[in-house]
Amino acid sequence: AGSIFASAEPFAEGLVHTGTKLGIDEFVLVQWLAPFASEAPEFLVAGILAYRGRATVAMGALLSSKVNQWTLLIGGLPIAYAVSGGHVEGLPLDLRQKEELFLTAAQSYFALAVVMSLSLSGREA
Repeated sequence: AGSIFASAEPFAEGLVHTGTKLGIDEFVLVQWLAPFASEAPEFLVAGILAYRGRATVAMGALLSSKVNQWTLLIGGLPIAYAVSGGHVEGLPLDLRQKEELFLTAAQSYFALAVVMSLSLSGREA
């Protein structure tokens, strides 16, 4: 846990600095590129498991990661905001953030539908 806290800020600052130099919007970097970097180990492990013929275990690893991301982490945002602000208040979101939140909710509903059907087609993947 200590290594995560020690490396999180330098990673984020480096990402924003590089994006600024390349002319990439800061929001796009944080919302889309950072998750790819932070989730790369999960994809690597799932890829290795699938390559070794353990596709079910690989899908389970990816699924548990997404369940965490789409439920616990999203649900924790307002709690972290309330605790850090010292009072309970609605989470202030601009239009872009609201759209991203709705996109995450839509992904959650899609994932729920896929899991409930107990099958995964090539199109759903």
